[in-house]
Amino acid sequence: MRFRIHNNKGFYVAIFVAILLLQSCKSTKTASTNVAYLPAEEVIKKHYAEDQKFNIKADLLIKYERGSDLISLNGSLRMAKDSAIWISISKLGFPVGKLMVTENRVIFYEKVNKSFFEGDFELLNNWLGIEMNYQMFQNLFLGAALVDLREEKYEVSITENNYLLVPKKKNPIFEALFWLDPVNFKISKEQFFVDQQKGLQIQYEGFEKEENLSLPKRFTVNTNSKNKKTIIEVDFKDVELIDNLRFPISIPDNYKLIKLQ
Repeated sequence: MRFRIHNNKGFYVAIFVAILLLQSCKSTKTASTNVAYLPAEEVIKKHYAEDQKFNIKADLLIKYERGSDLISLNGSLRMAKDSAIWISISKLGFPVGKLMVTENRVIFYEKVNKSFFEGDFELLNNWLGIEMNYQMFQNLFLGAALVDLREEKYEVSITENNYLLVPKKKNPIFEALFWLDPVNFKISKEQFFVDQQKGLQIQYEGFEKEENLSLPKRFTVNTNSKNKKTIIEVDFKDVELIDNLRFPISIPDNYKLIKLQ
């Protein structure tokens, strides 16, 4: 995973950037003030305890802020875990665009500029400024760590009523920190820094139990790159576990291909 700077194309393309990975942060509440010490390996094991297939539907409320732009949007999320993520976005009741992400394919179109993209994760990488894959994108919506915590060794401490995981081995490209909720062992906050002027922070505020799953009520993402900040806040409403999902997406005729630089 590495950070890059890109120029986004199109006003609503920037909005989708926001949807995917950008936001400010508020303190995460936990239900416990007396956190019992656990070894890092045990904390990580509990973080991945909900490793099962499921389908979810949810309505989204999205706030996007960048510079003087402050935009509120409505969205619809459909996710078949480890298979597909579909997002439809509207503004004032009017459809804006759709995004469909699978393990090796990204399809996107937006109606304002009548443009589309169909290909690999280059579009998401371009939008977000980090190397993205399906698992990372999915984890954002589930309160799971963007990177696989099982691939490194960590020191653990208790801070802010959370378990704080710090890699034992320093990464030559970026620094990473992970705060985990002691109740559900989901991510409360995670930070990735290249330097003081380039970084990413994701924070979750509250989780809701759906059957045997803990799903986010809200997440925020905050990116800072060369003193340019982008903030997004995503609230989940009416989350449902559902047996079958459809992912309708069809690129309209006469739309122009988005050319990435």
